[in-house]
Amino acid sequence: MEENNLYEELSETIKKQIDKLDELDIYTSNHIHNVPIIAKRICEKLELSKIAITFCVRCAYLHDIGKIFIPPEILQKKERLTEEEFEIMKTHTTKGYELCKATEHLAPYAKGAKSHHENGDGTGYPERLKDGSIPTEAEIIKVADVYDALISRRQYRDGYNRKTAIQILKEETDKKRLNRKIFKALLKVILEDIEEDKKKEDRDLRTLLTQQHYINNILQIY
Repeated sequence: MEENNLYEELSETIKKQIDKLDELDIYTSNHIHNVPIIAKRICEKLELSKIAITFCVRCAYLHDIGKIFIPPEILQKKERLTEEEFEIMKTHTTKGYELCKATEHLAPYAKGAKSHHENGDGTGYPERLKDGSIPTEAEIIKVADVYDALISRRQYRDGYNRKTAIQILKEETDKKRLNRKIFKALLKVILEDIEEDKKKEDRDLRTLLTQQHYINNILQIY
């Protein structure tokens, strides 16, 4: 329901771009609708203004728009990409930026498309920006993007369980590649998801409590 509400609030210009992504493959389609929901919830935990949240959600919907320019044999490849193929894949950031900048109604969201693979320690792409230079919307999208990519099934692997995904994100945060404050906001979002999962009839309560305890321990340290 939340996904439908977010999508319906978008302009027709943005919807047309999302429709192009939906046509690429089921994994890209699912991802492009999941990330804005996660990003919105992170924004709410960060107590951003409604205007800032709306802006971030629109950026999140467009963050992977450059993938429409990536050859399908690379985008949908089930095996590990070669170095050459990965270099081509990385161009989705700059191509998405260029597409947005060339379209008046999309131009404000261009930096989210360009910078969502930057790392705070300067090891990301395409510009190797460091913490402080990365747009806030891109930092939020990155955390939402990575989390969804980890827990979701992809053409080349099954999704990781929630605890493993958090461990990976924590390692990236400890290396200063992810924004710590945003990672903490994500953890609070995940705690809400765990509470909802507890209400389900088929719940694995022991696993949920273990996840909850693990997250609370991280929050205490952070």
